[in-house]
Amino acid sequence: MKCKISFTIIVIICMAFVAAAVFAVSQSESIQLKRFGISTLDGLESVKPLVTFAFKNYAGRPRKLALLNEDMIRAQVEERLKRADIAIEEEPAEDSGILVVNVVGINAQKDQSLYIFTIQVEFIQNVKLVRDEEIFTSARTWPNWTNTKLITVGPSQLKTAVTQAINQELRTFIEDFKAANSR
Repeated sequence: MKCKISFTIIVIICMAFVAAAVFAVSQSESIQLKRFGISTLDGLESVKPLVTFAFKNYAGRPRKLALLNEDMIRAQVEERLKRADIAIEEEPAEDSGILVVNVVGINAQKDQSLYIFTIQVEFIQNVKLVRDEEIFTSARTWPNWTNTKLITVGPSQLKTAVTQAINQELRTFIEDFKAANSR
């Protein structure tokens, strides 16, 4: 009898942790909700992914990478959004915005043994100014602050490290998007 009760309690505790993880929002989103009572992602029906990728060698000259490029990252971003059932638009509509994924890297040493990348994911929407609603502009509306990942890796870890960092940022965006549009 004690085993059944202990097992039931363990199951309930595990379910509570899983529910908290599933319905959790990022710290940025939590602050947004607390301060304004609504998410900037609320009411969105779709997103337009925009990927920028730049890579330079140790001397600052543009360089192409066989293992990693803009098309590969764009495909990764679109796949993650599709798996999350987030509609993708070719051009942002009034009820959407642009999910910008910036990846910038440099080959820090002449012998190509060290790569440094920054990764930034942010959501940009058209907004009206409070002081004059006739004025529209585009602004980052998610996350509330700049969140840049810095990755330093060797050549053998390059693709995996960058891909994982992008997936981590996309997971946060998708969780916040889903929480804001769960109805």
